Amino acid sequence: MNSATLEQALDLTEQMLMFALQQDWEQLSQVEALQRETIQSFFNQGPVLTQNDQSLILKINSLLDQVISLSEAEMHAVNEQITQMKKGRAATKAYGQGEP
Repeated sequence: MNSATLEQALDLTEQMLMFALQQDWEQLSQVEALQRETIQSFFNQGPVLTQNDQSLILKINSLLDQVISLSEAEMHAVNEQITQMKKGRAATKAYGQGEP
């Protein structure tokens, strides 16, 4: 059962990467919650890790690194957009205050 649980977690992590590549952050968030519960369930069983389990965990971690990288890039882009909007709003407000 342990390996099956990790295989399910790997499948969910692959889905997370797919959603990150598609920039579908809402779906990614929903799948991430399921993935987190699945991994927690695995470790709550107090498993003795087999070679296969260790391999699956390494694959999951590798995929998660990719998801995190894509998410951070998106977060940076969103923060940049917010900064530009704030600058635009400040300029508009300053221009509006200069009028009689």
